[in-house]
Amino acid sequence: MWFSDKLNEAGQPIEAWDGLYGGEVAKSGTYFWVIEAEFKNNKSLGRYRNQQ
Repeated sequence: MWFSDKLNEAGQPIEAWDGLYGGEVAKSGTYFWVIEAEFKNNKSLGRYRNQQ
């Protein structure tokens, strides 16, 4: 699992996943992502996508 709440002035992430899971290089394969966000106006967003 990877998590970051570090954003630049434009609201874009300033970090990226380093390819490690549990301290080891993740295997090649199919992954999915999940995003949960809460904005300054108190609106929220929750989405996911399969990566194949």
